[in-house]
Amino acid sequence: MDQIQLATTTAVPARKLPLNTGHYDASPRPLFDRSKRCFDIVFSASVLLLTAPFSLLVALAIWLESGGPILFRQQRVGKNGRLFWIYKFRSMYPETPKYAITPTNDECDPRVTRVGRLLRKSGLDELPQFWCVLRGDMSVVGPRPEMPFIVEAYTPRARRRLRVLPGITGPWQISPHRHEPIHENLHYDLYYLAHRSLQLDLVLIVRTAVLAFLALYRGLAHRIANRLRRITGYVIPTAVSSGVTTSADSPRKLAG
Repeated sequence: MDQIQLATTTAVPARKLPLNTGHYDASPRPLFDRSKRCFDIVFSASVLLLTAPFSLLVALAIWLESGGPILFRQQRVGKNGRLFWIYKFRSMYPETPKYAITPTNDECDPRVTRVGRLLRKSGLDELPQFWCVLRGDMSVVGPRPEMPFIVEAYTPRARRRLRVLPGITGPWQISPHRHEPIHENLHYDLYYLAHRSLQLDLVLIVRTAVLAFLALYRGLAHRIANRLRRITGYVIPTAVSSGVTTSADSPRKLAG
């Protein structure tokens, strides 16, 4: 597969790193790399097998709501600048341009479908990427792969993140800045390069699973509450979400 030519033009500078990143050591670690690859294969195969029934339900929901292809495919840059195709469950309408700006507010963006909002909140749209891990294009944990036109503007410092396989999850993916551009938060990836280990990978995987479960639970609870409101005509008290009870929080009949 082709490789992208990495330019040295100026990119958006990264923020100051609040963490101890060491010397950003991304030198080869043969024993660790082999162990990590074995773990990636076993873990990815297990996830794909266990989530197969759920994936079929997601595919059906996507097709019933908006028709068109079930999967979204986009070219990304992997280890050493190698180009590969990344796959996700499609969360936006089929006519949306493939390389359009990523939505910053899924609830207000008209391009995002109803099923897509739930998938994006929980991160479950990423499930097909475990096939990319089995192919060897990605790892379960690593820097998030960027699009080619962004990588072309990388600085030498930013290109360090291309020394390892990109990942489905990682420090940036579960950080408070995960809704901001990756190239503006390089310190997360550089931290991972300096401290990568199987123990760190396991910690990041567990935290990712917890965040995905909580997001899915909240998303489903919100949709159930809205459906009950439409059926019964009553508004859920705001104290349920805010934890503060006021006289205005009592259930009230909707006008009309």
